[in-house]
Amino acid sequence: LCVALWFTPMLVAKTGLLNLAVSRAVSLDGSIRIGSASLGWLSPVGLEQIEVRDAGGETVLAVNAIGGDTSLWRLLWSPNTLGRFRLDEPHLSLVVDDQSSNLEKVFAAYLTGDESADEEDIEASQETSAGGIAVQLEIVGGSVAVRHPKSRRTTRLTSLAALAVLTDDSSQPLQLTASGKVPAGATTGHFEIDLEMKNPLASDASGSELAGGTVGKLALTTK
Repeated sequence: LCVALWFTPMLVAKTGLLNLAVSRAVSLDGSIRIGSASLGWLSPVGLEQIEVRDAGGETVLAVNAIGGDTSLWRLLWSPNTLGRFRLDEPHLSLVVDDQSSNLEKVFAAYLTGDESADEEDIEASQETSAGGIAVQLEIVGGSVAVRHPKSRRTTRLTSLAALAVLTDDSSQPLQLTASGKVPAGATTGHFEIDLEMKNPLASDASGSELAGGTVGKLALTTK
């Protein structure tokens, strides 16, 4: 039994059990698929070739690799302390219309609240959020393409680098720093963002606030 337990993470990583478990754990109006994973009780979690698709099968988010610095057993033992995760070369394909975007539709259950959610799941989520979650999320080499169907224009952001920090005190704000490039014909613009906003895990944070982005402090520099 102990031997089987020890090899369970590796078995999940090397079989279709991983994608099955992720699909059941995440409520999306679409799908998520992980190409490969590195899982072990004493090693950090590593994922490669992650894709999130909308209900029509179009790719909304693709990430080359995600790597953490906290071992799997520590993540399970202390789920409120996630450590630092790095996303390598994430690409976000946004389609924006007058009402919403493809990203909002895919993650609608988290932005508006899932009324069909089981009461036990809701209580468990509230208990987890009550103490806050400590995590740092780093983005390296990211890019974003924003397409406007009516105007048939596409705006691109490249060379994105960002760091988002949440502490285990949910009353403290989310802190985000980001930088990148905006190609515009023969020239390229540069931007830097320093943002402080309401913690999305705060007990009084509503779906509308998260969707609208309640900003506390924002500093934007362009070149």
